[in-house]
Order: sequence, then structure tokens, then C-alpha cells
Amino acid sequence: MQVQPPHEIFSFETHLRSMHPASIPVSERRTHWRLSPEGGVWLGVTLLVGIVGWWKSFNAVLLLAYVMLGLLCMQIYTLWRRRCGWQAHLSPLPTVFAGERIRGQITVTNATQLRADCVVAMQIGGQTLRWYLEAVPPAQQQCISWTAILRQRGRFPIQVQVRDSDRFGWFRRETTISAGEMFVLPALGDIDVPQLRRWLELQASGGEMLTQTAPRRMTLEPNEVRGVRPYRPGDALRAIHWRTSARRRQLMVREYDDTTCGLPVLLTLLPPTSVGPENLAERWEAALSFATTVAYFWPQIGHAPLVLTIAGDSPHILDIPPSGQGLRQILQPLADPAAFPPTPGPWASIHRKVRCIHLLLPTEGTLAAYSPEALPIAPSAQILVPLTLEQLPPWYTPAGRLVGINGGAV
Repeated sequence: MQVQPPHEIFSFETHLRSMHPASIPVSERRTHWRLSPEGGVWLGVTLLVGIVGWWKSFNAVLLLAYVMLGLLCMQIYTLWRRRCGWQAHLSPLPTVFAGERIRGQITVTNATQLRADCVVAMQIGGQTLRWYLEAVPPAQQQCISWTAILRQRGRFPIQVQVRDSDRFGWFRRETTISAGEMFVLPALGDIDVPQLRRWLELQASGGEMLTQTAPRRMTLEPNEVRGVRPYRPGDALRAIHWRTSARRRQLMVREYDDTTCGLPVLLTLLPPTSVGPENLAERWEAALSFATTVAYFWPQIGHAPLVLTIAGDSPHILDIPPSGQGLRQILQPLADPAAFPPTPGPWASIHRKVRCIHLLLPTEGTLAAYSPEALPIAPSAQILVPLTLEQLPPWYTPAGRLVGINGGAV
């Protein structure tokens, strides 16, 4: 098995093993043999030698032409026995975050009546991986397991190609199977959940209101106990369930249905308005990474709604469920916001008057020229919390810093 060296944004590991026949479903697209340039040269030389031997009555030359023609006919008969071709199946690939390890599997089946060789190529975006399978028995499956780390956000089309030829290279055949697209979301950072809860409570109790109504103080007092869980640094001591802790011999704390200030949170990203310096793209990636991290950790933070919006001519509105169910599919527009149509969502028409905490993160400039009309959602009663990429809240750790600490992608 031979593997093409990986590109800098991909890291691959592969493993090959044999499978029992028909153990995994496969995809098939019937293709035909085509004469290669080498085969065309051989056929031309055969005809030329035959014509010269017949015209000059050279029996030795004519015999050589018959031998060359017989060899070509034998190859054609072999190709007829291999007419069924190859079958291939690529396991479905999930939506992943940049820097996250992904595992995939390609199953290739020799559907011919003879042992055969082939080259399997998998294309993800502009990158290609190749494997050489040698002397695969008839009706035998070869399973190629691969592990990859994709370090770049985006949508990457995936194709699997199976190429084979006869023993002399006179005829070639290529089967191409489209396997859809690979969604790579922005990289994940880390969030100190207890510290974020306290920060949201502080914003709700002392934040700046954009309306004349003064904010009432919100606390983290529980309404209903939902269960217990192990103690984590930052949890309040009054939440410790001492009886359960004594029985299990470890600190256990109560978990409540109302674990945050109870206010909905609206996070709005302001993308760059024009093509600027080179670091502008890096700043936009940092903003997307921050929004993705908040959405990923939100099910651990509380049960209040979270809405992500991306301002612009075609705004995007993403409703993040408190349960986190289907989160990766919901965040797919963040893989390539320009490739998805805007999604209005329920907030656009229902929750414009809901009191909420509004986190506003611009990619460039400041919020001095803040205009609520330019945003996808601007609730009439909101606590505006301006953020900057230079001074993000202390409860957030960027993905790049995690990579530097751990010595590799998370």
C-alpha cells in the first residue's frame, strides 16, 4: 500500500485489511476500458509489421505480427473477464471542527473473475490520497481505514476514484464516485463554564440597557433541582449535596434547571466590510472560532436560548438548542457562510422585544457607529455587551492558544 504525502493542512494515517465478500454495501458505476497511448502505439506497430511482412513476403516478420496480434487478443479476452470492474464505498463523514480528528473507511471490492491490481484515490477539496492494492482476489473486499486532521475551515467536495489497467498498460479504466461534501467548522477553543455563568449574571445585573427601563437584578438562585453531578472548581459551596457526597465519598453538587441568569443571549458577529489587510481574514476566523466555541459549550452553561447572527447583506440567524442536539448540522453555515442562504429563524419575527444579553463582536473597527438597524436582530430591550478580539472575556481560551499549550490540535 502506497500513500501520497499529505498536504500541510491535512494529517493522515492509514491501515489496510481484507474483508469477507459482500460484508459491506458498495457503490458501483459501470465504466468501460479505454485504449491507452501505449496500447495505441502497440496496435499501430502490429499493423505496420503485418503490412510490411505481407507486402514483402517476409515470413519471419509476418509471424512476428501474428504473435503481437495474438498477444493483444489475449489481453482483450482477459479484459472481458474483468468487465465487471471495481466497486467502492466511502463511509459517511460527519461534520467536524477544524483540528478535530476524523476517522473514515473506504471499502473496495474486486468484482471481476480474476486477481487484479488497482489504485484508489480519495480527493478532499484539492488534496489527494492514493493507495495501491496489489493482487486482490476475486470477490474480495479491501478495507482502507484512514484517520485525518483537517486544519482549515470550509466545505470540501469528496470523490473516490478507482483506476486499473491490464498487465501491459495497453488499456485503462477509471471509476469515479462522488461522496458529497465534507463540512469543517471553525476551530474550537475552551470555556470556563462556571466563570462564564458568573459573568452572565454580572452582565444581567449591571449591564447597560439601551432602553429607559432600568434592569432588575438577576441572580443564580435555583428554581428546581434537576439532579446531582460531580463538583467542578468554581461551583458554589452552597450547592454541594452533602448527603450524596458522603454516600459516594466525593463532592457532589446540585444541578438546577435554571443554571444561568435566565436571560436569552444573542451573539452577533460583524464580518469585515471590505478586503483589507491580510490579518483581516485571521481576525474573521478568530471571531467565528469564538462564536462556535460559545455554541458548543452552551448546553453546559444553561437552558436559556442562544442565537448566533452574522450581520451583512445576507444575514444568517442560527438558533442553538439548549440540549445541543444536532448542533453540528446547525453550525454548518459557519463552514462557509457565503455558500448558504440566509435563515430567518423564529427570532426575526417573535423575539425582537424580548429582553436579552446582546454580545456584539466586530471584526474590524469599533462600535462607535453602532446602528441597530444594520443588525439581523436588535431587540428593543437588550443589555448591550461590546466585545473586541483583542480583549475577549477571561473565561474564553482561543483555539490557537490551546494548540500551543498541548503541542497539537485539539
